[in-house]
Amino acid sequence: MGAILLRCLHSYSIYSFNNFYFPEKSWDDFVVRLLYWITKALINLKFKEEQPQEMPFMEGCFKVSVYLDEQSKCKIDFVEGEKFFGDQEIIHKTMTIPFQDVKDEVKKACELLLKMKETKELDFEEDYEKLKESYEMLCKC
Repeated sequence: MGAILLRCLHSYSIYSFNNFYFPEKSWDDFVVRLLYWITKALINLKFKEEQPQEMPFMEGCFKVSVYLDEQSKCKIDFVEGEKFFGDQEIIHKTMTIPFQDVKDEVKKACELLLKMKETKELDFEEDYEKLKESYEMLCKC
């Protein structure tokens, strides 16, 4: 598989690429809120907002930093630690992927979660509208 895969099912939220998982294979976090943050970060990148866009996890000291270059390629750093808090930042992996591939994977994850909401498999009323709105904006990028 050539693109990054964002797994967002039953409260698991991880990034996987071939056999690389971040933060770890069965990471459990607040998936709807994280996906909202990811969509907002991609929208900000596309509209030339501040770089990098950082996508933190709710728990732990993990984040994903994304840069967008002139050729619409995303440089993605998978980071543990936060310099702001005095930690040493460890970049576990860096990869470069076309923006469109990242966008497509994030859209698929959004569509799955929004469908699960509509079929009442998940209940996340508070974040539903935010995620739906950011998904619609991402589709226009």
